[in-house]
Amino acid sequence: MSEVIEKFNLGRACKYNAKQCYRLPSAALAAHPGLSKPSNSEDFTWAVRAVQQALGFKDYELDGKLGNQTYMAMLQHFDPVNSDYIVFNGNRVSIAKSDAYDLITFDEPNGLDLHKYGNFSRRANDPTSLCLHWGGLNPQHCFNVFASTARQVSSHFLIGLVDGQPVVYQVLDLQHKAWHGGWVNDDSIGIDVCQSPMRQWLDHYEERPEYTVGAMDNPTSRGPKKLLTLDPTIAAATDAFVYDLLEALGWDFIAPEDHGVYKDISNFTVFGHHHVNERKYDIAPWWDSIFPEDEDESV
Repeated sequence: MSEVIEKFNLGRACKYNAKQCYRLPSAALAAHPGLSKPSNSEDFTWAVRAVQQALGFKDYELDGKLGNQTYMAMLQHFDPVNSDYIVFNGNRVSIAKSDAYDLITFDEPNGLDLHKYGNFSRRANDPTSLCLHWGGLNPQHCFNVFASTARQVSSHFLIGLVDGQPVVYQVLDLQHKAWHGGWVNDDSIGIDVCQSPMRQWLDHYEERPEYTVGAMDNPTSRGPKKLLTLDPTIAAATDAFVYDLLEALGWDFIAPEDHGVYKDISNFTVFGHHHVNERKYDIAPWWDSIFPEDEDESV
């Protein structure tokens, strides 16, 4: 046993695992009881190594550390995909997805995964609301910004066009606190609509036939007077996804009735970044484009 300990450095692996906050599938806990031990313990670390070995990791990968690669492999083996889902507390939560968008989670082969970049932290509370933003020219561009070290920002979902098709990417487990909205981070789920509203990007979108974007007068008092319209397929996808996500989480749609700034968002389940920060105007000008029939459900 001492040779194996030397090979994967038990002490270093224990210290690494002490920082992990993954919620493991119940099937994994049943198959490897050591995973129920404290994450900084030797029993837990040996169990992680046993899982890695059982899942066919190469010898040089048997480090006993519960990193993202090991966690994703555990999910795929012990909690296989059998429906559309989001990931919350390490569990795959089914979502009755509409046809308005494709949904790709971070643990799928073609997913976008922010976990390894570290721009998030632990939550003190379970989330109770959704906070909408705009970010990036498209989902990949927004992801690249979040994955960089230049700006310590992140979100949970990215929505935009990929080869002309609206796609929703979940890039962080909902158990993590994304850094997207300042004082509301701990209680909210961040959703970024990935199209720029700025007029200087009009030529960029007009050169791409998959987009239907034009100039618009800002219908609100928040932000510049002249902006770009939101592509209607992205707007429809965002509207549909918000309602699908609310249903999966068991929440009603309750939003502010205006574009003012609120110091208390405990009454709302959906709001824009502009509702909680007077210096921000996302996503006020596009609000009615995204939620055209929700006036009766605002408070």
